[in-house]
Amino acid sequence: MADNDLTSAAFDDKPPALVRDGKLVCPYRDCAAEDQIIEIDVATRTNELTIEGPGRIKVGLGDGRFDHECYECAQCVRPVSLPDGHELVYP
Repeated sequence: MADNDLTSAAFDDKPPALVRDGKLVCPYRDCAAEDQIIEIDVATRTNELTIEGPGRIKVGLGDGRFDHECYECAQCVRPVSLPDGHELVYP
């Protein structure tokens, strides 16, 4: 199995970020950081994510050309997924 396969497998069962008071919240109880959910691409660039409105997640840098790898909490550096029913919004 290639390294990429191991990385992908590690992110298969990631808990969804929570939405609380209009903020994305890390789903891990020992972290629970607010507005620290970021998108990681294969070149290790990050896009900050914030709630823009009901069902809408704003992508900070607005770069839709990322080669998406995963989402993670910047505070605890653990993988998360986006909450159900939300779409990414690029400025």
